[in-house]
Amino acid sequence: MKLTLALSLLVFGTLAGQGLPTQGSIQPDWVASLPDRPGRVYALGLASFSPGEAQGIQQAQAQARMEVLARLRASVKGETNVRSSLSYTQQVGGAATGSTSKSISQDTQVQVRATELPGLVMEETWLDREGRTAYALAYLDVLVAERELRIRFQGAQKDLAAQPVPSADRRERLRKLQQMKRSQRELLLLDDLAGLITAGGGDPQLLAGIHDQRLALDRQMDQLRASVLFGVRFPDGSRANAELVSLVRNTILKQGLGWSTASCDFYVEFRRAGEASSLDPQASRWWDYMPDPPPGYVVARGALEIALVDASGAVHESTTVQAKGVGVNPFGADRDILKKYQAAVERALTEWLEGQLR
Repeated sequence: MKLTLALSLLVFGTLAGQGLPTQGSIQPDWVASLPDRPGRVYALGLASFSPGEAQGIQQAQAQARMEVLARLRASVKGETNVRSSLSYTQQVGGAATGSTSKSISQDTQVQVRATELPGLVMEETWLDREGRTAYALAYLDVLVAERELRIRFQGAQKDLAAQPVPSADRRERLRKLQQMKRSQRELLLLDDLAGLITAGGGDPQLLAGIHDQRLALDRQMDQLRASVLFGVRFPDGSRANAELVSLVRNTILKQGLGWSTASCDFYVEFRRAGEASSLDPQASRWWDYMPDPPPGYVVARGALEIALVDASGAVHESTTVQAKGVGVNPFGADRDILKKYQAAVERALTEWLEGQLR
């Protein structure tokens, strides 16, 4: 008997947490007017029975959660968004350098999803079977949300404190950057959550503390990134390809790393695949044309070796990129093969850099 009662209570508690449909045909008061209770932010969701009641309930509950989020967003003032951009400068008589810059805007949208908001509760649902419509009532428990947010913020602070001080080793600095990137993503999410919870009546000091910690981490990462420089190398006697240089530079800067044409910590090296190639070493292209293409077409085909090396010459990553370009004339074939080379090189570089940063 005790076991049966316990199981019954467990099942009831589980269903209640999901928002049991209200029994009876009388419309609840909250359908017409949302409750107003201290420490809670209520919202209503509704959906038609499409195709049935179960789907209507699910859709109404999802809508109610999103409406809670929408109400909080509408109340958030002075939301801050940091937009990153790339810059590239060349000083007269000096080395070319690249960096990331940030601009701050005060009118952006919080990117938190409803499933990421702690303290979000589905209180009740009601079925209007005559009108074939499901209604759902959800609310944010501000105190619960604030408590869980504090716990996560404390955890993020502990993770940051436990991270080792970066050494002079190049790879260790890259690993440190990746650790900081994970902390940065967490703090960015917590900053957005804190803004929403504060809009619902939460402690504004918690928001200020999270925001200050995020900005401090951003400054530390900028300093560390500036200490890791990347560049490009081509074989001696070979002409540098401007398109590849630009592609590598932009890929490096997208990762938030430094770029220079002077002495670097890491280099991306390019070579034509096969030393026996008949191509002119001074040529800007590293492909040749098929001798018997289909009538009316020119087909370019070639292979390019790329490698990621450090200043000592040690190779960390390498691969061979093969591509084929087709056009009605050599110019069209060149454009096609270059486009394919650029896409393949960008994919390889992105994978390498993210691998080095793990």
